[in-house]
Amino acid sequence: DPIRIAAWYVTHGHGDHYASMPNFINKYCRNSASVTIDTLIANFASDEEYYGSESGDSPNTTLRDTMAELSSKVSDVAGEEPGFKYIKVHTGQKFWLANVECEVLYTHEDLLPNRLHSYNDSSTVIRMTFYHTQNGSISEGSKPTSFIWLGDAYKETCNYLSTMYGSYLKSDMVQVSHHNGAGSYPSLYKL
Repeated sequence: DPIRIAAWYVTHGHGDHYASMPNFINKYCRNSASVTIDTLIANFASDEEYYGSESGDSPNTTLRDTMAELSSKVSDVAGEEPGFKYIKVHTGQKFWLANVECEVLYTHEDLLPNRLHSYNDSSTVIRMTFYHTQNGSISEGSKPTSFIWLGDAYKETCNYLSTMYGSYLKSDMVQVSHHNGAGSYPSLYKL
Protein backbone atom coordinates (compact mmCIF):
# COMPACT_ATOMS: atom_id res chain seq x y z
CA ASP A 1 0.00 0.00 0.00
CA PRO A 2 0.51 1.66 -2.40
CA ILE A 3 1.10 -0.96 -5.11
CA ARG A 4 4.47 -0.17 -6.68
CA ILE A 5 5.45 -1.37 -10.12
CA ALA A 6 9.25 -1.31 -10.13
CA ALA A 7 9.51 -1.17 -13.92
CA TRP A 8 7.40 -1.34 -17.05
CA TYR A 9 9.41 -2.74 -19.97
CA VAL A 10 8.24 -1.82 -23.49
CA THR A 11 9.94 -3.67 -26.35
CA HIS A 12 8.93 -1.27 -29.13
CA GLY A 13 6.28 1.13 -30.36
CA HIS A 14 3.67 -1.17 -31.85
CA GLY A 15 0.37 -0.63 -30.08
CA ASP A 16 -0.03 -4.30 -29.14
CA HIS A 17 3.19 -3.96 -27.13
CA TYR A 18 2.49 -0.75 -25.25
CA ALA A 19 -1.19 0.28 -25.42
CA SER A 20 -2.01 -1.27 -22.06
CA MET A 21 0.42 1.10 -20.31
CA PRO A 22 -1.40 4.40 -21.05
CA ASN A 23 -4.73 2.70 -20.39
CA PHE A 24 -3.44 1.33 -17.08
CA ILE A 25 -2.04 4.72 -16.03
CA ASN A 26 -5.28 6.51 -16.87
CA LYS A 27 -7.36 3.95 -15.00
CA TYR A 28 -5.24 3.14 -11.92
CA CYS A 29 -2.59 5.83 -11.45
CA ARG A 30 -4.28 9.08 -12.39
CA ASN A 31 -4.97 11.24 -9.34
CA SER A 32 -4.44 8.25 -7.07
CA ALA A 33 -1.49 7.11 -5.01
CA SER A 34 -2.86 3.56 -4.74
CA VAL A 35 -0.74 2.39 -7.70
CA THR A 36 2.54 3.91 -8.81
CA ILE A 37 5.13 3.08 -11.48
CA ASP A 38 8.80 3.73 -10.73
CA THR A 39 10.42 3.25 -14.13
CA LEU A 40 9.74 2.88 -17.85
CA ILE A 41 12.40 0.80 -19.61
CA ALA A 42 12.63 1.13 -23.40
CA ASN A 43 14.69 2.43 -26.32
CA PHE A 44 12.42 4.03 -28.88
CA ALA A 45 13.76 4.65 -32.36
CA SER A 46 13.91 8.13 -33.88
CA ASP A 47 11.43 9.39 -36.47
CA GLU A 48 14.08 8.92 -39.16
CA GLU A 49 14.48 5.26 -38.24
CA TYR A 50 10.74 4.63 -37.94
CA TYR A 51 9.69 6.28 -41.15
CA GLY A 52 12.77 5.18 -43.06
CA SER A 53 11.98 1.50 -42.61
CA GLU A 54 11.46 -0.25 -45.92
CA SER A 55 8.77 -2.72 -44.97
CA GLY A 56 5.92 -0.25 -44.90
CA ASP A 57 5.12 -1.08 -41.28
CA SER A 58 3.03 1.46 -39.46
CA PRO A 59 5.20 2.99 -36.76
CA ASN A 60 3.50 4.42 -33.73
CA THR A 61 5.35 7.05 -31.71
CA THR A 62 2.47 7.79 -29.33
CA LEU A 63 4.07 6.35 -26.19
CA ARG A 64 7.47 7.82 -27.01
CA ASP A 65 5.98 11.25 -27.69
CA THR A 66 3.62 11.34 -24.68
CA MET A 67 5.92 9.93 -21.98
CA ALA A 68 6.11 13.21 -20.04
CA GLU A 69 2.33 13.60 -20.05
CA LEU A 70 1.82 9.99 -18.92
CA SER A 71 4.49 10.31 -16.26
CA SER A 72 2.76 13.39 -14.83
CA LYS A 73 -0.37 11.27 -14.26
CA VAL A 74 1.49 8.84 -12.01
CA SER A 75 0.94 10.12 -8.49
CA ASP A 76 3.79 10.49 -6.08
CA VAL A 77 4.44 8.45 -2.98
CA ALA A 78 5.00 10.56 0.12
CA GLY A 79 8.48 12.06 0.05
CA GLU A 80 9.25 11.06 -3.54
CA GLU A 81 9.09 12.83 -6.88
CA PRO A 82 5.89 12.21 -8.86
CA GLY A 83 5.99 10.34 -12.13
CA PHE A 84 8.18 7.56 -13.46
CA LYS A 85 11.80 7.63 -14.59
CA TYR A 86 12.59 6.74 -18.19
CA ILE A 87 15.62 4.53 -18.65
CA LYS A 88 16.71 4.49 -22.28
CA VAL A 89 18.64 1.24 -22.40
CA HIS A 90 21.52 0.28 -24.69
CA THR A 91 23.12 -3.03 -25.61
CA GLY A 92 25.54 -4.24 -22.97
CA GLN A 93 23.87 -2.54 -20.03
CA LYS A 94 23.04 -4.57 -16.93
CA PHE A 95 20.87 -3.42 -14.08
CA TRP A 96 18.94 -4.93 -11.21
CA LEU A 97 15.28 -4.73 -10.22
CA ALA A 98 15.18 -6.32 -6.74
CA ASN A 99 16.30 -9.94 -7.31
CA VAL A 100 16.11 -9.73 -11.13
CA GLU A 101 19.22 -9.01 -13.19
CA CYS A 102 18.39 -7.40 -16.53
CA GLU A 103 20.87 -7.57 -19.41
CA VAL A 104 20.21 -5.65 -22.61
CA LEU A 105 21.18 -7.89 -25.54
CA TYR A 106 19.92 -5.79 -28.45
CA THR A 107 18.45 -2.43 -29.41
CA HIS A 108 17.68 -0.99 -32.85
CA GLU A 109 20.94 1.00 -32.61
CA ASP A 110 22.91 -2.21 -33.20
CA LEU A 111 21.82 -2.19 -36.85
CA LEU A 112 23.29 1.27 -37.53
CA PRO A 113 24.52 2.54 -39.96
CA ASN A 114 22.17 0.22 -41.88
CA ARG A 115 18.57 1.34 -42.06
CA LEU A 116 15.80 -0.36 -40.15
CA HIS A 117 14.14 -2.64 -42.70
CA SER A 118 11.32 -3.84 -40.48
CA TYR A 119 9.75 -1.83 -37.69
CA ASN A 120 9.69 -5.04 -35.62
CA ASP A 121 13.49 -4.92 -35.58
CA SER A 122 13.20 -1.85 -33.35
CA SER A 123 12.38 -4.27 -30.50
CA THR A 124 14.65 -4.09 -27.45
CA VAL A 125 15.75 -7.58 -26.37
CA ILE A 126 16.45 -8.16 -22.69
CA ARG A 127 17.47 -11.27 -20.76
CA MET A 128 16.12 -11.31 -17.21
CA THR A 129 17.73 -13.62 -14.69
CA PHE A 130 15.57 -14.30 -11.67
CA TYR A 131 17.53 -15.12 -8.51
CA HIS A 132 15.69 -16.93 -5.76
CA THR A 133 15.47 -15.21 -2.41
CA GLN A 134 15.21 -16.33 1.17
CA ASN A 135 14.52 -13.93 4.04
CA GLY A 136 14.99 -10.96 1.70
CA SER A 137 18.43 -12.03 0.40
CA ILE A 138 19.48 -13.87 -2.74
CA SER A 139 19.89 -17.59 -1.99
CA GLU A 140 23.45 -18.67 -2.69
CA GLY A 141 22.73 -22.33 -3.34
CA SER A 142 19.80 -22.10 -5.73
CA LYS A 143 20.09 -21.93 -9.52
CA PRO A 144 18.65 -18.75 -11.07
CA THR A 145 16.08 -18.86 -13.87
CA SER A 146 16.76 -16.92 -17.08
CA PHE A 147 14.25 -15.60 -19.60
CA ILE A 148 14.86 -13.78 -22.89
CA TRP A 149 12.19 -11.32 -24.06
CA LEU A 150 12.35 -10.95 -27.86
CA GLY A 151 9.40 -8.63 -28.42
CA ASP A 152 8.75 -8.74 -32.16
CA ALA A 153 12.37 -9.51 -33.08
CA TYR A 154 12.45 -9.98 -36.83
CA LYS A 155 15.04 -11.34 -39.28
CA GLU A 156 17.79 -8.77 -38.78
CA THR A 157 17.48 -8.90 -35.00
CA CYS A 158 17.55 -12.72 -35.05
CA ASN A 159 20.65 -12.72 -37.27
CA TYR A 160 22.36 -10.16 -35.03
CA LEU A 161 21.61 -12.10 -31.83
CA SER A 162 22.73 -15.43 -33.31
CA THR A 163 25.93 -14.01 -34.77
CA MET A 164 26.84 -11.79 -31.84
CA TYR A 165 26.09 -14.15 -28.95
CA GLY A 166 25.92 -17.77 -30.20
CA SER A 167 25.71 -20.18 -27.26
CA TYR A 168 25.74 -17.26 -24.79
CA LEU A 169 22.00 -16.98 -25.51
CA LYS A 170 21.36 -20.26 -23.66
CA SER A 171 18.46 -19.52 -21.31
CA ASP A 172 15.78 -21.43 -19.43
CA MET A 173 12.93 -19.75 -21.31
CA VAL A 174 12.43 -17.52 -24.33
CA GLN A 175 9.44 -15.55 -25.53
CA VAL A 176 8.54 -16.56 -29.09
CA SER A 177 8.94 -13.42 -31.12
CA HIS A 178 6.36 -11.75 -33.31
CA HIS A 179 3.17 -13.69 -32.81
CA ASN A 180 4.42 -17.28 -32.96
CA GLY A 181 7.71 -16.58 -34.63
CA ALA A 182 6.71 -15.10 -37.98
CA GLY A 183 9.87 -13.59 -39.44
CA SER A 184 12.28 -15.14 -36.94
CA TYR A 185 14.64 -18.05 -37.45
CA PRO A 186 14.52 -21.50 -35.76
CA SER A 187 18.32 -21.35 -35.41
CA LEU A 188 17.93 -18.56 -32.83
CA TYR A 189 15.69 -20.71 -30.63
CA LYS A 190 18.14 -23.63 -30.83
CA LEU A 191 20.83 -21.36 -29.39
